[in-house]
Amino acid sequence: MRRCGVGFWLALVCVVAFPLRAEEGRIPLFEPTVLDGSAGDISGRYVVTRNIVSGTRVFEIIGTGTEEIEIDLNGFLLEGATGGMLIRDVRKLKLSNGKLRNAGNGTVEIYSLGAEIETVIIEDLTIEGGTACIGIGSTADTTVRRVDCRDPTGGARGGILIDGAGVTDGRAIVEDSLIRDSAGRGIFTSSLANVTLTGNRILNANIGILAGGNGVVITDNTVESITGNAGLLILGNENLFGRNAARGNSGTPVCSTPPPGPGCASPNFCDSGIGNSSLGDNRMPGPPPC
Repeated sequence: MRRCGVGFWLALVCVVAFPLRAEEGRIPLFEPTVLDGSAGDISGRYVVTRNIVSGTRVFEIIGTGTEEIEIDLNGFLLEGATGGMLIRDVRKLKLSNGKLRNAGNGTVEIYSLGAEIETVIIEDLTIEGGTACIGIGSTADTTVRRVDCRDPTGGARGGILIDGAGVTDGRAIVEDSLIRDSAGRGIFTSSLANVTLTGNRILNANIGILAGGNGVVITDNTVESITGNAGLLILGNENLFGRNAARGNSGTPVCSTPPPGPGCASPNFCDSGIGNSSLGDNRMPGPPPC
């Protein structure tokens, strides 16, 4: 694994192992790599140029809070025994267009130990294995779209986790994504008040969608073959849900609905908050009607 600081000191730090630039001004990534912002500026547009297999984690990116990083996987596969990508303390991040597979902790882990991350965009990825496909924390504005998440093993984490703890006025969108065969949750949002979950499909998980914040909009999702607590579990307040489909779910609801909740608790749907409202056209069979 190479460790690089990219920028003014590039020629001194990585002159042999790291070509200066790929085509179109992009920086090539072709082996397990650590990018350390304390060694120089690591901002830039990166592109993976071949499949990469690592006995540990494939990429580790540690910023200083000012970096803007874009990584195009370019259709290639990243496979790490202990994790896929750990990205910490950057300002802006975009990750797209490829495959990740691992048996480690988190396939894509993004968080900050200092100031919150300003923007994270993740799109067009296929992710297999690990305790979680994607885990994002400390981010003000998150977009996850067109992610195919397969076989995550983590109970508390599972498919796509977005945790807004410590973020001021955080926003998140998860759309048009597929989570299947999750030992834990499909999509889990927590401590965020501006979340949209739309057009997603969760097949075979312990919980389909767990909305843990307030003001979440949940529309046009399908949850199917959920074996644990519920297909759609709402823990927060003042959330909106509509045009969702839940079918073939066999779990035992764990939520209790305080008044003035709708009193709806089934393997398909659990409302454990206050003031949550249906936009209509939800297709969730089984008593009681939802």
